[in-house]
Amino acid sequence: MDDVINAMFERRAVPGEYVIRQGDDGDNFYVIDSGVYDVIITTRQQTGSDDDDTTTTPVETSSRVLQFDGRGSFGELALMYNQPRAASVLAVTEVNTPFDQFFQSSSIKQYTRSPIKVILPGFSI
Repeated sequence: MDDVINAMFERRAVPGEYVIRQGDDGDNFYVIDSGVYDVIITTRQQTGSDDDDTTTTPVETSSRVLQFDGRGSFGELALMYNQPRAASVLAVTEVNTPFDQFFQSSSIKQYTRSPIKVILPGFSI
């Protein structure tokens, strides 16, 4: 478990910043210690009709499907299944948690006591 904890690093975000974007490759698994984050899914639909020789126009619609408030995790699906990110995560509030407090926080302690094993490439448990 020490290898997993030692592989973690702090990632700060400012309001309006995307932590991950839908469609991007997965690079990290994120554990939230503080702050508010919106999970947004964007869908693309065609408008117009091909039957009357008019050009169809793609229309994107974004919807907030979930909100994290001070705890949670995301990013595991793209890593586990080697697929593009299924959603975007947008920082709503600023996070100013000092690095040492991040590892001593209740949310990180919750994960270190969990019976779930986290396996990362290049690390053995």
